[in-house]
Amino acid sequence: MMFGYIEKDWGINFPKSYLWCQANSFDKEKTSLFLSIADVPFKKINFRGFICAFLVNGKEYRFATYNSARVKHVEINGSGNIVSILIKKNRYRLYINIQRKDSLQLIAPSLAGMKKTITESINSEMKVRLLKGSKILFEGTSLNTGLEIV
Repeated sequence: MMFGYIEKDWGINFPKSYLWCQANSFDKEKTSLFLSIADVPFKKINFRGFICAFLVNGKEYRFATYNSARVKHVEINGSGNIVSILIKKNRYRLYINIQRKDSLQLIAPSLAGMKKTITESINSEMKVRLLKGSKILFEGTSLNTGLEIV
């Protein structure tokens, strides 16, 4: 069975800062992860929001601003090549570590037209560990992970 990811951006501008990653080439079948953390413009304010959907063997674990999950830790090294994230929701903890590999510059929309550049990698390596209390529910690695950091 093949897994894929399709995305559509709506609007005329990107958030001023965000982290996006997507992986579906884990060493364990039927596993995929999508995560977006962003400074979200909403009316006259900005807030940091996020959504993460982690699919493991047909079961989805959803972590998001709207369901009381919290991003407890985000660390990006100076060069942006190492990312470490901890997300918590109730007794669940999701650890995500990404090593960015080759990346390309893409042109993105802004209010002034297609003048912004975004750096994206499609072959980063993601290591994920999901725990419920002290029990490890999943531990694995995905090669060919998509990653954008702005």
